[in-house]
Amino acid sequence: MSVSCHPKLPLFATGINDETNVIERGENQSCHVFELESSTIKPINKTSASTSRNVDDYQKVTRFSRSGNYLVTGFTDSRVTVLKMPDLTLVFPPLRFNGVQDVDVDPEEEYLAVATPKALIILSLQDGGAIKQVIDSPKLNKKTECEFRSCRYSAKNDTLYAVVNPKSRAHGFICSWQLRKNKQRRYPVSQVKTSSVCRKSITSFSASPLGDLLAYASTDLSVGLIDANTLRCRS
Repeated sequence: MSVSCHPKLPLFATGINDETNVIERGENQSCHVFELESSTIKPINKTSASTSRNVDDYQKVTRFSRSGNYLVTGFTDSRVTVLKMPDLTLVFPPLRFNGVQDVDVDPEEEYLAVATPKALIILSLQDGGAIKQVIDSPKLNKKTECEFRSCRYSAKNDTLYAVVNPKSRAHGFICSWQLRKNKQRRYPVSQVKTSSVCRKSITSFSASPLGDLLAYASTDLSVGLIDANTLRCRS
């Protein structure tokens, strides 16, 4: 259900559940890393991202950091696991956040953003996963209930982006927060922009490597490109 390509090496990580009897013992090694060779895909390592015994749980989110030094997973049992590459050792014990939707590591690899429906949670990678800020899901026009769907850091303009969908599924919005210039104290941040970018809810979201473009896919089957600075759609 999730896959991520290493930014520098011919590797990719993905979530693959073990057999039912293995999961029921709490030994599901769902996080797999493969090497891409000239004509083959070679398994090189795997580890457990969750000890859930529920066979319906799976690795919903898989994300490499920009250097490839970290691999972060999000499980449907609400567990977020940060692993150190290449040996897949734990950076700190797994944490739980209800309804994990997405994760992303900042360009300096000091912070981890975790998107859940009700909140965007900022953790310190250097401080054992300590929470630095919790950004509650906004109410558009102070009335419309919304949920976070995805999050991405930009390497270009020190900005954190998030997809926000109204519960009514009408329209999809992108919110942005400007990070503090003080590298030692980047949080808390305040919201700087919100923009409606499509007529239905957004299901997938990403930022370009340079951070100048954002891309989304919507339930109305549309795919769009957004200028990261203006949050306006590009034709």
